[in-house]
Amino acid sequence: MKRVWLTLCAVTVFVSACTTDTFPALIPSVEEITVQNPGAASERAALVALYEATNGANWANRANWLSDEPLWEWHGVTIDSAGRVTALDLSGNRLSGRIPSVLGKFTNLRQMSLDSNQLSGEIPAELGNLTNLEGLSLTDNQLNGTVPSELGNLTNLEELSLADNQLSGCVPAVLRNAANDGLGDLALPYCDTLISAFEKRAALIVLYGATNGANWTNRANWLSDSPLGEWHGVTTDKAGRIVSLDLRGNQLSGAIPPEIGNLTDLRNLFLRDNQLGGCLPPSLHKVAHNDLARLGLSNCNTPPSAPEERAAMVALYEAANGATWTDSTNWLSDRPLGEWHGVTIDSTGRVIALSLAGNRLSGAIPAELGNLTNLKILSLRDNRLSGTIPVELGALTNLTGLYLSANQLSGAIPAELGSLSNLRVLDLGFSQLSGTIPSELGNLTNLTQLRLRENASHGGIPPELGNLTNLTQLHLQGNTLGGEIPPELGQLANLRQLYLQMSGLSGEIPPELGNIACLTQLHLQMNVLSGEIPPELGQLTCLTQLHLWVNYLSGEIPPELGNITKLTELHLVANRLSGEIPPELGNITDLELLYLGSNRLSGEIPPELGQLTSLTGLSLYSNRLRGEIPSELGQLTNLTGLSLNSNRLSGEIPPELGNLANLSHIYLAANHVRGCAPAAWRNVRFNDLGDLGLPFCDTPQDDA
Repeated sequence: MKRVWLTLCAVTVFVSACTTDTFPALIPSVEEITVQNPGAASERAALVALYEATNGANWANRANWLSDEPLWEWHGVTIDSAGRVTALDLSGNRLSGRIPSVLGKFTNLRQMSLDSNQLSGEIPAELGNLTNLEGLSLTDNQLNGTVPSELGNLTNLEELSLADNQLSGCVPAVLRNAANDGLGDLALPYCDTLISAFEKRAALIVLYGATNGANWTNRANWLSDSPLGEWHGVTTDKAGRIVSLDLRGNQLSGAIPPEIGNLTDLRNLFLRDNQLGGCLPPSLHKVAHNDLARLGLSNCNTPPSAPEERAAMVALYEAANGATWTDSTNWLSDRPLGEWHGVTIDSTGRVIALSLAGNRLSGAIPAELGNLTNLKILSLRDNRLSGTIPVELGALTNLTGLYLSANQLSGAIPAELGSLSNLRVLDLGFSQLSGTIPSELGNLTNLTQLRLRENASHGGIPPELGNLTNLTQLHLQGNTLGGEIPPELGQLANLRQLYLQMSGLSGEIPPELGNIACLTQLHLQMNVLSGEIPPELGQLTCLTQLHLWVNYLSGEIPPELGNITKLTELHLVANRLSGEIPPELGNITDLELLYLGSNRLSGEIPPELGQLTSLTGLSLYSNRLRGEIPSELGQLTNLTGLSLNSNRLSGEIPPELGNLANLSHIYLAANHVRGCAPAAWRNVRFNDLGDLGLPFCDTPQDDA
């Protein structure tokens, strides 16, 4: 129960203070634990632009949009402790119009869901600026154009869903290495496997010859040197890609050649009212708009599916309540398995991908799926599946991606999954899995992403996970693991994200973590870690986020942390740290959040902190700091929150602090400051200035 309470405390920090009856003196109040910005002007303006561009007045839910309420109270908007937008969920909200390019300004955004709306136009290339993005869902809209190559910049992307639109072209090849299990539904090739323009022209020439082109009613420009878009019935887009072929009623005769399948950009294919014979190449069924059913032709050379694979598909439909699925097109029909919704087959007819994410599956995962021995991708995430994970899935040795997250699964993670030697992504998060994390997962040496977050796993972190040297993401947060952090994790040389927060971990932080040279995000907050912060963490020169808050860490803040010059967030609130604040922290000029509150820090506030001109939040409350407030803090003009309350500060408030025009939070009470408060602070929305008993500096004083 305590873990659940901690989670709720973290996510409601903007609304009200968490009760500390069950966790005394460790969790401070809202005014203490955060120094927020309720809405940076640029991000608020970007949200307004989104509202206006997508016909916000007609949204199904537009609660608080365009109001003066804090951004976290706008429907679908989530912000972090600095007031930056981290999640935007407007799925199924009746948005229409185009996606505005200004969304590329949400550089802290991690999740964006605009699926199931009526959005049109192209995907803005500016979304490639959202380098912190972990999930992007634009499915079930009316988007067109190509997938922007700039999306290849999203190196943290875990989930990309673009299906059920009218997209064309190819998928940036760099996304091949990401966990984008939703891309299979696009039926688009990767850009490095495109058919050349020469081959596409050749495909038209073959069609001409195979269907007696010399006798067509209209063959204008065919076989000529004119651009393909000028050939009768051929339409190309601005990039010269063939997107439509309309030869209805044109006296074509003979068979449709299989080479026509090389026209991979086709969105429209119309051939009725001719004298065509033979059979239909299977690749043509992928064309979004066609009249093939009216030709009266059978499919040619449709590879027979193995009987056990079709049986496995039927077993899934029956076990997972297929009759209630959102899309069950062709399931249980006699159509080839490759035409069943969410199923991809290879040239031999074997199932290689099964993607039914977010398709309202319920019930159990059948053991028969273990018979799909050629399967490479299995994505059943975001459904309502229950029961245990079948041990038979351990037989899918060709599997590269297993996505079962966000279901209602129970039981332990099968040790048999450790046999999936080709697996690159294992995503079992946000379910109700229990038991221990199998040490056998340490055998998955090709694994790049291991995501087991928000389950009920216990029994510690297996040290064998240190064998996963190709791992870039390790997400174990929100479990009840207990035990210590294995020093073997320091062997994960390619790791970029290590999320172990809220997992009941104890003991010291292993100094070996300082060996993970590529690490960009280290989240160990809300555990019961003790001991000192290892100075070796100062070797993590790629680190952008270091979150160690709400633990029992002691000792001094290592000055070596000043070497992490790419750091944007340093969050050490609510520990037992002592000693002085290292002036070396002033070297981290990219720092946006510096939260050191609720510790036992002493000495004076280093004037070097005035060099942190990117800082938006500075929290030093509830320490033992003394001396005067440095006037250099007046240089922090981007600051939106300043919390210095509950210390032993003295002297007058420097007039330079009146330069902090963006302040929305200021807390100075429970110190010994005197004089007057800068007049510019009159309009600061959240403050404790009334507790200071000081006048504003422009208030006339009595001469008495």
